Amino acid sequence: MSFKITIYGTSAARPENLATTLLEGKLTPDGNAKLAATGIVVSRKYVRGVLAHKGEEYNYDVKAL
Repeated sequence: MSFKITIYGTSAARPENLATTLLEGKLTPDGNAKLAATGIVVSRKYVRGVLAHKGEEYNYDVKAL
């Protein structure tokens, strides 16, 4: 048996810098989780990679053991 989990977070020092991240995936009874993170780049200052530009979407996988 596993449980579906959704976590939505926002942060901003100023309204024009609003950043959001959505984590969705499954949590197993033993505490392991496999999640997918998605969001929109607000500033290159906080993103890794030379191809990340403001306003573009990002995504990555999260595996918690």
